[in-house]
Amino acid sequence: MRQVVEALRDFVDPFEDLPTDAGDREESAEPAAEQRTGCIHFERLMKLHEPYVLEKTIEVYGPLRGDDETRLFRLQALRSINEGGFQVAIHRQVEVPLASLCPAGGLESTAGREVEFWEPYDLIWSGLPTVDKALYEVLGFLEMRCD
Repeated sequence: MRQVVEALRDFVDPFEDLPTDAGDREESAEPAAEQRTGCIHFERLMKLHEPYVLEKTIEVYGPLRGDDETRLFRLQALRSINEGGFQVAIHRQVEVPLASLCPAGGLESTAGREVEFWEPYDLIWSGLPTVDKALYEVLGFLEMRCD
C-alpha cells in the first residue's frame, strides 16, 4: 500500500504550483518547451497530445466585410508546451433563433427568442515571442477583414 501512495503522490494536486492570478506570472521570451508549466507533467499522459496553455483572452467588436452588423469577437492566445509561438483561436458571437433549434412543431414559447453562442471563425499561428505581440498581429489580420 505504501508503494501505491508514494507513486500517486506526484498526481495528488497537479495545479498546486500554478499562479492563482495572471498578474502573478512574468512574460517570458524563452522557448515554450523551457517555460514552466506548473506541476502538470504532460510527459506522463500517454493518451493526451499537443498540450496548449491559454495565456490570454481578449474580446473586440468589429464589422466583418459583408456582414450587416458589428459582431463581438473573442481571441484566445494558446501557447504550445512543446513548440514556440502561439495559436490564436478566433470565435465570433452569433445569435440563432431558438425556434430553428427545435424540431418541427416544437415549443411554441420559443417564437421570437434567440440563443447566443461562440462560432469558431479562424485559427491563426503566430511565431512572435510574447502573447501581446501575437494578439496584436492577429488583431491586424482581423482588422483587414473588416469594413
